[in-house]
Amino acid sequence: MSVTLRIVVILSGLLVIGISIRGIVNRVITEKQSLFWLFLGVVMILFGAFPGLCYFIADFFGVDYAPSIIFMICIVLALFGIFYCFRQCAKLYKRVQELAIQVSMLNNENVELRKRERDDREAASARRKAAV
Repeated sequence: MSVTLRIVVILSGLLVIGISIRGIVNRVITEKQSLFWLFLGVVMILFGAFPGLCYFIADFFGVDYAPSIIFMICIVLALFGIFYCFRQCAKLYKRVQELAIQVSMLNNENVELRKRERDDREAASARRKAAV
């Protein structure tokens, strides 16, 4: 790996970490979500700082072409990210359904209260007319 490429990879890792921290500060992402991006940034910095790490991991897993281990790591991280997003979508969908039910119940209660209030006003008006 050339020195220029190593510097670009390290700077990219620092950029990912910086954007992740900025997202936490601005409340764009949660702390839990930022851990994924912080981990990704650290992995990028490690691969840029220690290019032999890629070959070590490839030898450990018995992969002949060392750069393909980077693709494997990216695919695994992407799958974890996608699984997390699907899990969050399912939770949010369930929460939206619960909130829709609550809104519907509150609307029905509001209609009943308005009807009862109108009936009370009409009854009070009828009593006033009867008293006159």
